[in-house]
Amino acid sequence: MDPPSKFYSLPEEILTKIAEPLVAGAKRSSYCYFDEDFTPLHLSSPRFAHLKIIEEALFCTIRLFAVKDHLDALEHLDVARIAPFVKAIWFAAPSQDSIQDKGLLLSEGLRAAWIRLLRTLPVVAKASLFSYNFEGSQWQSDVTGQGTPSRMGDALMAAAVTCIASAGTRVRGLKVACHLTGTLDWQKLPGWEELDLSGLENVTYAPEPDASVLPNEDDHARQAALAATNLSALFDKCQGTLRKIKIRGDIKLIWPGEQTLSLPELRYLSLRFSGIHVGNLGVWLRHMPRLEYFVLAGDYVTNGGETSWRCLFDATREHPLDEVGSNVGVRAWLQDESEDDDDDDLCLKWRCC
Repeated sequence: MDPPSKFYSLPEEILTKIAEPLVAGAKRSSYCYFDEDFTPLHLSSPRFAHLKIIEEALFCTIRLFAVKDHLDALEHLDVARIAPFVKAIWFAAPSQDSIQDKGLLLSEGLRAAWIRLLRTLPVVAKASLFSYNFEGSQWQSDVTGQGTPSRMGDALMAAAVTCIASAGTRVRGLKVACHLTGTLDWQKLPGWEELDLSGLENVTYAPEPDASVLPNEDDHARQAALAATNLSALFDKCQGTLRKIKIRGDIKLIWPGEQTLSLPELRYLSLRFSGIHVGNLGVWLRHMPRLEYFVLAGDYVTNGGETSWRCLFDATREHPLDEVGSNVGVRAWLQDESEDDDDDDLCLKWRCC
């Protein structure tokens, strides 16, 4: 029998340095799966099994799938040893209509199991909502919008809000990337009033639309207005802490609305969708005194024509960034993004200088 490799007897500091590039490379990948990258290494030796940098990477995220097999497994899951490393929760629902799966999402059993798990994870800082397709034993985030999108995302949103609120989890990051029908009023969801988002810093809103139903013009307008109301209600819960907002995708939304919110800590605003209300945005910018990075790309709602754009550029010119400390002045420019997006949209970018 070969003697044990001296590699595993290296000091922990050296093993950590060896693992650092692997972890950094995996984090740079948009669709990285730490379990595929690090499970073999984790199992190769007790030294790696208990190496902090490997455990932080391998157990950083727990994925909660709204299917019976995963719920059954959750009943017997003991996360006590890995709980200190779990920083993020993914809530995921099938992107195809299923009476059984939708019933599971609405069931008290699933919500009780998810709440019980969340209460054992004291350092969770981010929650994400996805739709997915099963590929054999694997799953893939349904980012293409192909197939028959379902209303499962609405049920997932309702379940996630209820569970996060009931567990008392205070997240700093929230990403909504599941299918949404555009008819769900978030403020009427069970647990919405109790949902504590007073520490929320980062929000990404990029839901997949329900392409199985083509709304008429009136339906589209109602859904766009409701989506704006939902976002305003969300931002209202974290006005004093919100630092980063990203809104993007083929979504039914006209934003921002006429009722402005003060976002004193917002540093980053990226709007890449069709329905950006230019005039209202000019007013909102005056309530974002620390904004440092601003991207605007998509189709625009102007109403007032040139007046709307003048309001936006006036707000850019008169932005009070120089009055709050760190930087003096801002820089704004228009960029044609047709090379990237295969369209003729103009992108307004703005960065402190």
